Amino acid sequence: MATATKVHMNFTTQTNGEKDEAISHGDTADVLSPLKALRRRIKHLRDKGAHRSTPLHAVFLPNGSVLHITAGHLTNALRHSCKFI
Repeated sequence: MATATKVHMNFTTQTNGEKDEAISHGDTADVLSPLKALRRRIKHLRDKGAHRSTPLHAVFLPNGSVLHITAGHLTNALRHSCKFI
């Protein structure tokens, strides 16, 4: 992953119901680059000893439990953050 310049992802089912959509993202200089974000996710999962089949939306909490982030979690986080802008 450290030398990757592009990432290909397949979404089995998106929140809009679209199935088996494949997308590609290249790297950018921005800290929010999709490739850099994927590197961080994979590092988090590896650091926690996750099995290679663990989904990217799994988050390992300090108490050892696993939380699976949903679209609703993201929507709520965005709504709350917009209140402070």
